[in-house]
Amino acid sequence: MQVGASPNMEMVPPNSRHQQDLLEAGHPTSPHANIDISRDPDDKHLLEPGQVSPGRRNQEMDNLNNIGMDGPRGMEYATGVRSRESCCAPATAICCHGRQTIGNLVVLSSYADGRPRLILGPFWPVMICVTLPLIVGITLLVASWTAAGMDKSWSGFLVAIQILLMLCTVLALFGVACTDPGLLIRHAEKPNGCESWTYSDQAATYRPRGAVYCHECNAVIEGYDHVCPWTGTGIGAKNMRYFTCFTTMVCVLLLYTCFLAVFHLYISNDSSTTGS
Repeated sequence: MQVGASPNMEMVPPNSRHQQDLLEAGHPTSPHANIDISRDPDDKHLLEPGQVSPGRRNQEMDNLNNIGMDGPRGMEYATGVRSRESCCAPATAICCHGRQTIGNLVVLSSYADGRPRLILGPFWPVMICVTLPLIVGITLLVASWTAAGMDKSWSGFLVAIQILLMLCTVLALFGVACTDPGLLIRHAEKPNGCESWTYSDQAATYRPRGAVYCHECNAVIEGYDHVCPWTGTGIGAKNMRYFTCFTTMVCVLLLYTCFLAVFHLYISNDSSTTGS
């Protein structure tokens, strides 16, 4: 015992009073000093009442961003409760046997997180056997007919433009046919902050405004517009830009093909008149 110390005074280890003063002053030796609560959202005792840590807020925003078309891996897509087969189901069963299906859509390739990269709609045989041959066949027929009856020096340039328009149209067609139209993730419960969502009995899921259950695709498509048998799939939020491009290119190609046919007839009649 130190000389002059009171017998009732509690013994304090050396430097402990100094450490206590540092803790009260908020010195870095404090266990609560220099702690970034945004990196430790579970330390709720460090937050004021009613305050949400930035880390937890960011996590909630990430969860909201995962609602809808870009859901995380392992989530179930909102397909129909009852199985519905399209008229092209036999062709799909034969040609796409063993492929993953989402409703009546066939997945050809997927991203690492499970989202479809390439996917075919329920009417893909119509696209392959009808739409594509019509575009390519009529274009090549008119191109060969035009090239045979015109001057070689400039007919090749006109035909090359037609072939280029045909290739752009075919690319737009496959862009529509092979793109995810906007398949919705199944939500058994209404997500927080999504009061406008309604329940779909056909797919047993809550869906946002604009998302519709498609009977032919047997799935809920966000931003649903219609089903186009010519492109073989449903038209929704994710492939609408390709569909707009496709319809535009079809009109341009049709007009240019008609122009070449009429121009070829005019040149032929003019040549025959001049020869006679």
